[in-house]
Amino acid sequence: ANPSFQAACDLGSFASCTRVSKSAWGTGLGVIDPRGPLGFLAWSNALYGLLYYVWLLVLQLPALFPLFKTRALALVSAAGSLVASVFLAVVLATVLRELCVVCVACYAVNGLLFYFVLRDFRRVAAAIRGA
Repeated sequence: ANPSFQAACDLGSFASCTRVSKSAWGTGLGVIDPRGPLGFLAWSNALYGLLYYVWLLVLQLPALFPLFKTRALALVSAAGSLVASVFLAVVLATVLRELCVVCVACYAVNGLLFYFVLRDFRRVAAAIRGA
């Protein structure tokens, strides 16, 4: 990691993505100790997010898997992401007491993704019940 890194989204003393990403909460979702037995999973939270978004994209390719199963996996994944987003938002507000514009935007995107995945799951489930 580059110690002189400064995020482009830093907006001054009141909003610093740099301080958030460099904090202990910026890797392993703040719960995986890099020196612990699961340290090999202490990746940047941004990498977890990227993997999640790629995973959701793959699940939207219905030719790969049965439709209902992919929508169920997408729903469980989106729910997990929503829980992680709420957890990290609480940490951001109460522990770090920082404003990270990128973090807040990701939380909003994850909330919207959960809404759309839930709506799609209900549509697919209703079509299966009606068939």
